[in-house]
Amino acid sequence: MRYLPQIALVTLLAAVLAACGGGVPSVPPTSLTITPGDPTVEEGVSVALSVTAQPLGASSAVTWDSDAPAVAIVSPAGVVTGVAEGTAEITATSTADTTVSDTVVVSVTAPAAGDDPDEDPVVVNCDAATPLSDDITSPTTLDVDCYQVTSAVTVSSALTIVPGTVLEFTSAAGLRISDGGSLRAEGTATNPITMTSASGDPNDWRGVGIFTSSSDNTLDHVVIENAGIRNTATNAFNYTNFYLGDNARVAISDSTFRRAGGGGNGVGIYVESASAAFTTFERNTFAANAAAAMQITSQQIGDIGPGNEFGVDALAGSRAILVAPATIRESTTWPATDVPYRFSGVHTVGDPDATLEIEAGTTLEFASNSGLRVLAGALRARGTSSEGITFTSASGNPESWFGVGILSSNVDNALEYVTIENAGVRNTLVNDFTRTNLFVDANARVAVTNSTFAQAGGAAATGIYLEAANAELLAFDDNTFAANAAAAMQITSQQIGD
Repeated sequence: MRYLPQIALVTLLAAVLAACGGGVPSVPPTSLTITPGDPTVEEGVSVALSVTAQPLGASSAVTWDSDAPAVAIVSPAGVVTGVAEGTAEITATSTADTTVSDTVVVSVTAPAAGDDPDEDPVVVNCDAATPLSDDITSPTTLDVDCYQVTSAVTVSSALTIVPGTVLEFTSAAGLRISDGGSLRAEGTATNPITMTSASGDPNDWRGVGIFTSSSDNTLDHVVIENAGIRNTATNAFNYTNFYLGDNARVAISDSTFRRAGGGGNGVGIYVESASAAFTTFERNTFAANAAAAMQITSQQIGDIGPGNEFGVDALAGSRAILVAPATIRESTTWPATDVPYRFSGVHTVGDPDATLEIEAGTTLEFASNSGLRVLAGALRARGTSSEGITFTSASGNPESWFGVGILSSNVDNALEYVTIENAGVRNTLVNDFTRTNLFVDANARVAVTNSTFAQAGGAAATGIYLEAANAELLAFDDNTFAANAAAAMQITSQQIGD
């Protein structure tokens, strides 16, 4: 009889357990890291701490403790609230190995003018959690408490969650806001609302899914963490903490989305299609999500408001906003963020009255076989000498994406202090099957100033390609061309005068 090597037996056992709905026990952690490190908060204000465990796959379930609760308290979910001026050591200790821990020092300062120093922080007892498993079919308010959610709860009426409430979800649990339902989860800086896994581990519940267009859908000072189990009813089979379905609407402010697992595929927020919208999206934080901060379409980029932090993720590869293709049919502005937008597929400006503005300082990364085309309307990408706009390949390699195609004759098309690089893949829609960083179609018009076109790859690749004599450069000054495979430009004698 032949015997399998030990490692093969372990692999086979893992596969059998996974097929049967079980799993291999968590890897013991060797270290923990709390983020943010040594934060400062005002009296009566909260900050959500996150823990990353090493090695990869290790359990990040912890208990939290404050050595000075008169200065700062910490909830079971790691939300620290300042009580009085001073410093407190906040320690996270692994539940899998109590010899493994990490500590940060929280500094508490006096409240700023206009803050409410009289709001008392709420601490609920999750050791005696209230069970929650029934669907919500009539208007319901969850009063401040710790709830353990043990099933996939469907909400088909108005659900209100009050400040300070904690919801712990088991692995089979999630929250779906369905037709006729709405969710108002409005915490405060002192008393946020927390939705987390009962185990404390990422990838351990189904998350929250919004499937309605109710104007009441609101998340304010909410922490959602540790989800990442795919489920058709809650997240349409996507790995995410928070899911926004077709035509759904929600306002999100001052909220945190962190530690979405999903075997490396988890995102803080997943948006299904261009028909969904954020009615407000301001001052939100994304941390340690496995794949990226968000998965949205190019339609929702314009919904992103001020004050968001997307780049708190621990892994460099997850410091991005993933963007699926959509057609822009109304004027919009794509704001600069602290992480790049990472595009897949072909994104289109497709209405004569639509203008796409891209803010200075924006970085746009394109996966292979992706690109941006201006079919109608206008593209205005206007950087500055200190904050340019960059269109590049996600891989960093030349001949890696379709480039930018200007197919409209709109006189507002303008590129200023823009870098376009690493394109060179031929595509009918974007570049009429030419290899180039910037394609200008017959009858199309664009002003190009102070911009750089570099490293277009592939046979006969150029920095700029003008399709015909009637393609027009409205302005063409102070541009730079470098390391394009075939030539700086492909033009006709008509454009030499431009």
